[in-house]
Amino acid sequence: CPERTKYSDRRWSHQCSSCGRAFAFEPREGAVLSDLGFKHGIDSVSDWGRLAWTEAHLYYDLARRARRRRLRDRLLRRPLISFSLREFEHMLERWSSVHGPPAGLLPANAAAELAPDDDLAREVEDYAFEQIVICDHDQIADVLVANGFHGENRCVVLTFGGYPPHAFETLMPLLRRNPPARVIAVHDADPEGCDLATRIAEDARWFGGIDGIEVIDAGLRPADAKRFRGLFLAGSPADSPASASQDEREWLGKFRLDLAAVRPRVLMGVLAHVIRHG
Repeated sequence: CPERTKYSDRRWSHQCSSCGRAFAFEPREGAVLSDLGFKHGIDSVSDWGRLAWTEAHLYYDLARRARRRRLRDRLLRRPLISFSLREFEHMLERWSSVHGPPAGLLPANAAAELAPDDDLAREVEDYAFEQIVICDHDQIADVLVANGFHGENRCVVLTFGGYPPHAFETLMPLLRRNPPARVIAVHDADPEGCDLATRIAEDARWFGGIDGIEVIDAGLRPADAKRFRGLFLAGSPADSPASASQDEREWLGKFRLDLAAVRPRVLMGVLAHVIRHG
């Protein structure tokens, strides 16, 4: 409802005085965000209903909005996220009970539930793919597949762990026999993620021992983190990979950053640019 309701009019009923619908949240009574702020978060991660997304995407988007409302966080410029996951889960549950489940929210393991694509296997066998996108987390692969990224950009989307399993088991023998020209690594800014490109190039399950494959690191690195300040998680100095630079090791010793902090539309735009232009 676009109408503004005075607190005095909604205080006892927790309903809009114009349309009569219930409010999920009341900022005057301690809620971090209003219903409208929560809806703006859903609109942002779903690109106004056009894209599928995960709970993690909404969590980080709402954390951005909560940070803008909290004066202390803005003044102190705290790098770590201060909007707790438990707080988010409670808000999502409350929103869903009042307004219904948000459209476009992907269930866990969404890509694993898809039927095997026999046409894709035949295309790998007959024509080969120039690019493969390898993610470090299943949820990111789910988002790319659910939004048709693989079809639009003529690429295979898998995770380093072998997800979705039916696609990995079908395609990897074919891809090793007829390898792509480029492999694009997509990952968090954390020790394992920053080492993903190296592991892809060296792991025998992937392309270890195969010459002529270019592995492009298109994931988050510590150098990308500045624009996401306030969404960092705590890092671990003992886990920094040998492939990281000294500056990266110092940052990774303090922080890490999830790729889910990047909205789906932005992520797909960046990856599409890498695929087309290298």
